Amino acid sequence: MKKISILIMGLLVGFMGVQTQASTVYEGFDYADGTNVWGQAGGEGWEGVWVGTDTDAAGRGIPEVGTGLTFTNLTVTGGAYVRPQRYGVAQSSRTISTASQAALTADNTTIWFSVLMKPNAGGSTGGFAANSHGTIVLGDTAFIDSVNPGLIPPTIGANGNALGVGFDGDGASSDNIGLQGVIYTNGVTVAGSAERILVGDNTVMVVGKIDWAADGTDDVLSLYNISDPLAELPEPFTTMSNDWNQATFNLVAIGSGQTEMFDEIRFGTSLSAVGVGGVTVDAAVLSIDYAAGFVTVGATNLTAGTINYLQSSTDLVAGSWSNLYSVSGVTETNWTISTEDTPVFFRVESGE
Repeated sequence: MKKISILIMGLLVGFMGVQTQASTVYEGFDYADGTNVWGQAGGEGWEGVWVGTDTDAAGRGIPEVGTGLTFTNLTVTGGAYVRPQRYGVAQSSRTISTASQAALTADNTTIWFSVLMKPNAGGSTGGFAANSHGTIVLGDTAFIDSVNPGLIPPTIGANGNALGVGFDGDGASSDNIGLQGVIYTNGVTVAGSAERILVGDNTVMVVGKIDWAADGTDDVLSLYNISDPLAELPEPFTTMSNDWNQATFNLVAIGSGQTEMFDEIRFGTSLSAVGVGGVTVDAAVLSIDYAAGFVTVGATNLTAGTINYLQSSTDLVAGSWSNLYSVSGVTETNWTISTEDTPVFFRVESGE
């Protein structure tokens, strides 16, 4: 949602709104359907392309772009990361940009991430989602494909460090699939299976909060199962901690052995930057003055840190809104517009 104020024939109608921020890193897999994920270079905040390996000699488990996942009240684009068949073991990773790394890894800061996940895409073999341990992490080392994550989370490369979230299938039934936190320290895996939550073979939205502490103090990962991105953040379903040197964390890695799906990957420095909630802000205050065929619209309480658009419409109920002017870096301004015989409604919309 964006912050909006509407001026109707000289009367101000103000609304409280939500000011959202852009993601530092974003991947919506907006690529041609059915193409190989490896080699794709879209999204925001990345450096280079997706790379990976798969142990199936025929390449039947190589991740490809499939139909995108959707979720209530979440803006989505493009397709999704899909393992089409459950042959072999696949691992994929992509390096984030130097600027993104700096923004996301500073001591004494809090960052957020979100991702849509589904244990079974329903490939030609049907998969066996009950064994799914598909996992996504932020870290310094990619996963390896020599260990099958059918009973345990994917194995990270030698001395690797990372943290994230993964499925926890029990091998018995797709209905028993859970979500758990997963962390890696110097190549050692710790899974938060004691605090797993049951999700079944469904699309889930997971939000992660990472509190980076100074060296010598544990960093904290908190994970949330989201039911509605516009609702208040629930209590975390798991919290895990470790003292990492996160300054080396420069990639996002995915490991899987079944037909898992991942989509709408976001990292940012605020909750709203990963598609959840936002910061409530006051609406702009508008005034109007008419003289000699011109209308002067005054606007105060603008948001200096974003773009503010003066928009007009001839139909308040069903009409579209057109941008007349834009301004940023100020908290107040005036716009003068030539009038016509047709009634016109004005509003200010703040946001990218």
